[in-house]
Order: sequence, then C-alpha cells, then structure tokens
Amino acid sequence: MVDRLCADGVVRSAAVEAALRRVPRHLFVPGTSLEEAYADEAVHTKHDPATGVSVSAASQPRIVAMMLEQLQAAPGMRVLELGAGTGYNAALLAALVGPEGRVTTVDVDDDLVTGARDHLAAAGAPNVEVVLGDGALGHPDSAPYDRIIATVGAYEVPTAWLEQLAPGGRLVVPLRSERRRLPQHRLRARRARMDQPRQRTGGVHAAARHR
Repeated sequence: MVDRLCADGVVRSAAVEAALRRVPRHLFVPGTSLEEAYADEAVHTKHDPATGVSVSAASQPRIVAMMLEQLQAAPGMRVLELGAGTGYNAALLAALVGPEGRVTTVDVDDDLVTGARDHLAAAGAPNVEVVLGDGALGHPDSAPYDRIIATVGAYEVPTAWLEQLAPGGRLVVPLRSERRRLPQHRLRARRARMDQPRQRTGGVHAAARHR
C-alpha cells in the first residue's frame, strides 16, 4: 500500500511514509482481510441499521496521506482531530508528533469512541486522547493546538476551531461546497494572530483549492 502511494507521488515526505509503514491499518478494521485492510480503498465500518447506508469508514489511504502531507504535523506538536472514526488517522498523527506530542480526537458516537480507544490501545498509541463530544465545538480543554484536522466534511469552518488554533497553526478540512457538493475541497488556514479569532481576514490567511 505504502509503496504504491509513494510511487504515485501521493506520499512526498519521509515522515508521512514512516508513519504509514509504522501503523498497522488492519488493527483498526478488525473483521476484514489483510488484502482489504491494505487496499487503497475506504473500509466501511458502520451502517445505518434502518437504511443500510454507510455512516462511518476508514478513509481511503490515498486521501489520508494527502491530508497528512497538507497538515505537516511535526514532533512535539499538539494536534486536534475532528472525527475519530476507527482511530487509524489518530494513530498516524501520534506517530508524526512522537512521544513529546499529543493528539486529541473527538467523535460524537459513543460506539466509535469506544472502538477507537480499543484499536489505539491494540496498536500501542499512548499519546492519543479519544473524547466523546460534538466535533464542531472542538475540545477547548486541551487547546491551543498547533494543528487541527477534520476527517469529516464541513460546509464552513466553525469559529471554535479557529479560536483553538495556536498562532502560526494550520488547519486542514474537507470543505464542501453548498452549491456543488465538492467533498474534496481542501481549506488550509494559517492562524496569524490570536487577537482576532472571529475574523477570517487579518486573523487567518486561508488558501483553498480544488483537487
């Protein structure tokens, strides 16, 4: 899986490559074959019992790697993740920030929180806190964060995320267009100052692009 992502130019940094090689994805998708676990495909892990529609999944590794490259997490950083899912992305973040760093991941579904905690424990990722809560509110108890990443789509960037972003920090979120519904629109925001938390101009320099 990692060899393919490197060959395709998706993985560009040694740090992201090392994290992907270190974290065993199959521990986060129990019940799937090794072939499925390491395919470049999303693994759907939870479905709505009434409709059968997938409501949670381990994201496609290609997308995970792209977002990690954009995030540029480094050793010692404090990272907030919105959307714990299986816990796999949090484990990758933990590998990137190292033992001196800290990852906080938030999810609104208690069963996903429980599963993510179990998976992270099995993978040996002790520097991750999994919190049950509304991701739109972030997690102010551990703020400020050097990096914030959302693994779920959003139509706008909640003010709480910007308020919890440290000066010089970076935020990566799949920003959806209300009109065109583009799930892979990426917004990267760099926080310039903490004295203007509610202003997108001045306090935040944002560069958005379509992929």
